[in-house]
Order: sequence, then structure tokens, then C-alpha cells
Amino acid sequence: MSVTEPATKLLDLPPRRVYLASPYSHPDIKIRTARFRMAARLAAALTKEGHIVYSPICHCHPISIHGNLPGNADYWLKLNESMFVWANHLVFYKLDGWYTSVGMNIEIRFALEKNLPITTIEPGWRKVRR
Repeated sequence: MSVTEPATKLLDLPPRRVYLASPYSHPDIKIRTARFRMAARLAAALTKEGHIVYSPICHCHPISIHGNLPGNADYWLKLNESMFVWANHLVFYKLDGWYTSVGMNIEIRFALEKNLPITTIEPGWRKVRR
């Protein structure tokens, strides 16, 4: 999938501490790697807009690959929970697989409990709502 930068800002807001939620887990490493790359592109675009971005996928995928560690949400839950304390905005990246993602369900629950603003972005970087 080719992604181009949007003509307008993804988050037309002052700089935020963004938690970027996106699906990851899949039995096929090629799909996990593709999801990692798409999340990294979006994280880079948000960073270019001046936001400080934490993406569990971008942070944990390389560590799990190079450290031979599990790539599932349960393994990384403690780290991701601590980043929710830090974040003041959730970006929900609606890639294929979001509806069955255990991690994204946990992340949405945390965001709602913390009353974080949520922006949903679809593939192709079309902002759905804020």
C-alpha cells in the first residue's frame, strides 16, 4: 500500500503527546511487517507536524524481532499502560485487522477511561473524526 502525505494536517492541533494505536498481531510475519511499516509512516508524518509520538508497533516490533520476544499485546501491556499515563491524545489507525485486535481494544478502553481525545485515521490517511 502506498501512502502519501495529506495536503492538510492530520492533527490540526498544538503539539500533542500522541499514542498511536494500530493493529499488529497476525500469524503471517509479512502482514505484521507491513503493519509496522504503515504505522511508522504515520508516526513520521505526525512527528513532522510537531507531535511527540509513541507507537507500540514502531517501538516494540523491532525489539521483538531482534530480541526474539513475543509480539502479542499481553507481553507489552505494562510498557503500553505506562505510555498511556504520558499521552494526551490517541490516534486510532484503522488498518485492516483493527476490529479483531486485542491490543487496540485495550488501547481504546484506556483512552475512554482517561477521557483522551481520539482521532480516527483510515488507510490513505483520511481523517474520519476527532
